[in-house]
Amino acid sequence: AIVTAQTPLATHGWIVSPIGVSDGFYMRRVVTDTGKASVTEYRTLDQNKAGAMMLVTLHTGRTHQIRVHFAAIGHALYGDGLYSPDTHGFNRQALHCAHLRFWQPLKHKLIDLHAPLPADMATLAAKLRLSQQD
Repeated sequence: AIVTAQTPLATHGWIVSPIGVSDGFYMRRVVTDTGKASVTEYRTLDQNKAGAMMLVTLHTGRTHQIRVHFAAIGHALYGDGLYSPDTHGFNRQALHCAHLRFWQPLKHKLIDLHAPLPADMATLAAKLRLSQQD
């Protein structure tokens, strides 16, 4: 994920905040005491005043979890018009699944998939002078 970073982020951290449906708009989720338990772990790969390149691990699977949690701590995703009033000129959420691992029950094996950063996000990272290395 590439997030806004007006204030520095820790190099490693956890966002543990319950997420529920927004009162005014069913598509939007919010951090709320009445929400479901939600846990997001992150590692900051690179950051400056323009943004931060994040490696994110979900420990729960709530709708819009990464988007909601980062917006709640003041670091909305680039391009996320639902959780930030400013998309910063990026035309989609700056979110990418680089690694996915799951058990395939029919084949009885662990599937481990990797995908490179898409060109548009690589361009955004370069524009923000953020390293793409893990």
